[in-house]
Amino acid sequence: MNKTSPGLSLLLLVLLSAGCGIFRPAAGDTGDLPGRSAKFLVKKMAQNQVQCDWFSARARIDFKDDNYSVSATANLRMRNDSVIWANVKKLNLEMGRALIRPDSFFVVDRINRQYSRKSVEEIAQMLQVPANFQILESILLGNPFFLNAELESGVEEGFYTLKGEDKRFAVTYHLDGKDFSLRRFSISEKQEKRLVSMELKGYEALGKKQKFSYFRTMRMESPESGPVSVEIEFSKVEIDIPKSIEFEIPSRYDEINRP
Repeated sequence: MNKTSPGLSLLLLVLLSAGCGIFRPAAGDTGDLPGRSAKFLVKKMAQNQVQCDWFSARARIDFKDDNYSVSATANLRMRNDSVIWANVKKLNLEMGRALIRPDSFFVVDRINRQYSRKSVEEIAQMLQVPANFQILESILLGNPFFLNAELESGVEEGFYTLKGEDKRFAVTYHLDGKDFSLRRFSISEKQEKRLVSMELKGYEALGKKQKFSYFRTMRMESPESGPVSVEIEFSKVEIDIPKSIEFEIPSRYDEINRP
């Protein structure tokens, strides 16, 4: 088969968009905010990042594009700088399973009995979003990832903002006026007219000093894909508890896009 199935596409998008969301107003401090430097705001964002060696969670996912709409649940597991694992189920039936390492991306489609193996860079190019293993880790945890762009600070709609751009990308962060948590994020590829935007909501305590966003939505749009939206609700989030990572490709499965 040369065409990726809807179930396989959903699994890929879950892993590349688990930290992304639709760009719309979120709750924040709507009063007057004192000016803050870009250096100060970047430091606050860094301090608010979730840090852990292990991460696991369950997620409810609602996916929609111009041609396809589906709801499913996913189990997610991650070991820092090593591996990301996920399976996606619908009505207790496993649709697919994925294993991501810094240099490889394996996805098994249970419904159509096929699999794909690519580099993370190839998957990012296929879905027209910027990604590498470190970015995937960041968006799974709800952490910001930074491009090589000089940022300028400001205030908009009761949020602190950080904006910057380089030759290829333009990026904007919106931070809560009270606790400086990341509330909105967008990155656009200027010449190709591609956009990934996000919102993070439902922050709750995770561990002793960290907070985690349990509700996220995402929008991707490009000339190739059209509008794509994914809403994700996390539950059963755990950090620093080792989990088993089981992944195998049945010998009877066909490889997608094999030479």
